Amino acid sequence: QIQGESTVALDVDRRTGRDRPTAAQRKAAAALGAEVRWNRLGTPQSVFAPGGFLASGLSEDPVQAARTFLRQQRPLFGLSDAEVADLAVLGVNPIGAGDAILLRQRFDGLPAGHDGLVALAIRDGRVTYVSSSLTETTSLAAGPAVALERGFAVAAGSAGRPVTADDVERLGRRDGWTRLEVEGFEDTQSIRRVAVPLPTGAARPAYEAVVADPED
Repeated sequence: QIQGESTVALDVDRRTGRDRPTAAQRKAAAALGAEVRWNRLGTPQSVFAPGGFLASGLSEDPVQAARTFLRQQRPLFGLSDAEVADLAVLGVNPIGAGDAILLRQRFDGLPAGHDGLVALAIRDGRVTYVSSSLTETTSLAAGPAVALERGFAVAAGSAGRPVTADDVERLGRRDGWTRLEVEGFEDTQSIRRVAVPLPTGAARPAYEAVVADPED
């Protein structure tokens, strides 16, 4: 095999379409005095104010400051107060004299498995930069009742490690993940239910699987 050659698609996104920002969103961006680039979900991909801050005078608590900013900018990001409150904190990471706050959307209790993220750079109650893959549509569509074991088998097959649902045995749950024993794999595997935002319409329920350390 030639180095770098692979028959397995490691990163595939089969979602189609694109949502466009509304006139109200563009007006909000102009009122903020910010430069905004838009993502395919119709919300800001990046927001920054050249030579200045997007907001100031916010809480010294960076997470609280991040939530306040998103509430204040509801016309831009499209999240209600309740949806902002429901954002899960994934990280508060010091960067220089400030912090990078990473938050994730949830859809009817399911975490976003892809996109649905917003990162804010905050220093002393001032927001300097925002990037996001948020979606304004936080409803969850009904989906087919695919068994967890079948979900892992499909994921493993996509990673070039075919197994059947009969090869998968549940061991228990930890931190939202179901731990699995899978024939042909030395280590314990993991899978969880997530939601995948779409450019148009409600998010779709799905499985996120970690396919790791197969036996040779």
